[in-house]
Amino acid sequence: MSWEKRGQNGPYYTESKRINGKIKRSYIGQGELADIAAQWDQIARENREFEQYCQKELKKEEAQKRQEINQALTTLANVTDALVEEALKEAGFHNHKGQWRKKRDGKKNGAS
Repeated sequence: MSWEKRGQNGPYYTESKRINGKIKRSYIGQGELADIAAQWDQIARENREFEQYCQKELKKEEAQKRQEINQALTTLANVTDALVEEALKEAGFHNHKGQWRKKRDGKKNGAS
């Protein structure tokens, strides 16, 4: 999709398309018809670029929302862990090498 001038002739408008994996060029012509085809191609190109831009922006927004949700979930998990730890300590448990165990003989703070 370009204007070309070869030799004494031109400018004339051509169009390139991929057919069966090969690039095929078609001669569109000169004059008003070629101007209309060029404008049409320009509009189509701008529409594709705009759609790509919109998709890119949507992906950015989705990534930002995912990050905010992950941060909120991490905060919730940390608060929940702290609450569970306090509840277990109040119930008479202690943390021994990553395992919660019931305290024996009424001793506190993990003394055995």
